[in-house]
Amino acid sequence: TADGSDFSKETGIAKDWSMSPDGKVWTIQIRHGIQFHRSFGELTAEDVKFSLDRLSSERSVAQEKAYFKTKIEKIEVVDPDSCKGIWKTPSPDFLTIVSPLRGSTERFIVSKKAAESLGDEFSRKPVGSGLFEFVGQIGGQSMEFKAVANHWRVGAPRFATLKFLAIPEEETSIAMLLRGDV
Repeated sequence: TADGSDFSKETGIAKDWSMSPDGKVWTIQIRHGIQFHRSFGELTAEDVKFSLDRLSSERSVAQEKAYFKTKIEKIEVVDPDSCKGIWKTPSPDFLTIVSPLRGSTERFIVSKKAAESLGDEFSRKPVGSGLFEFVGQIGGQSMEFKAVANHWRVGAPRFATLKFLAIPEEETSIAMLLRGDV
């Protein structure tokens, strides 16, 4: 919905939000205490600004780069726990547009500190703030993650590890399921 009432204020990084009467300015309150993996610190409004600016930057290869460039005027940091999204035209669907739950993972909020200090390595060893921390990958074959022991949202996740396998042939994936390999 336009006011964001269909989004939970309990489970995301935004704990509250409001839209200006003209629909051009959204103020977002960031949940305090969310930590990035690998000791990259607390998630702040600077990380939100960095992540959204990154989508429309010249270096961006994001699928929605052009869309964001035409819609977003700028993202402003108000203080460490809040920011404003200022749109070129009224945008009553701001939360839907920037939410990774309703679209691309390109919209995830990333650590500015990690991205800047790791440089190009950041794309191969991403740093997030979710339930599972990136462990490693074998290009085109698999990605592995480990549970965050005491995540702010759920405590300990149900599974200790997650492994995603790229299995291009349907017959192989079915055989692996039947054997109990996956």
